[in-house]
Amino acid sequence: MANLVGKSTVDRKKTADFTGKWRLLEMDEESFLRFFKAMDYSDPKAAMQFYKNGAQQEIVDKGDIVIINYPDPTAEGGRRVLDLTVGQVWVGKASMGIKSKIFATRQGNKLMLDSFIHNAIYLFQGDKMLFDMTHRGTGITARGVLVREKSKL
Repeated sequence: MANLVGKSTVDRKKTADFTGKWRLLEMDEESFLRFFKAMDYSDPKAAMQFYKNGAQQEIVDKGDIVIINYPDPTAEGGRRVLDLTVGQVWVGKASMGIKSKIFATRQGNKLMLDSFIHNAIYLFQGDKMLFDMTHRGTGITARGVLVREKSKL
């Protein structure tokens, strides 16, 4: 986990806070199957199911640091934690233990995560997160939407 000691340089009056539990709202299953086939997964249906399960994630937004915690059976303890610093490239293992590079940027009420390896864009705005993953060789794109769960407090 990130060292969260110290003061953030992000002005919270001008930026949104994306902390919370996020869940899959909609997913174009056919586009995901085509995408995973293009990625040469041996079982595209299993990969799609893994992605559906992994779409249940928790985010801690500290301004300069965004921590994403999600289910991943290939990770120790069954969960994977990504510790991203806004404005820097993160390199490490992401979903299914695949080496990834992710660049996080923030503009006002938007947070964008750009995954170079998967050619995926994750755009957080308000209580929704839109994502597109495009296969570099074929141009096949998988799309979906996650929503932030409302607090019960």
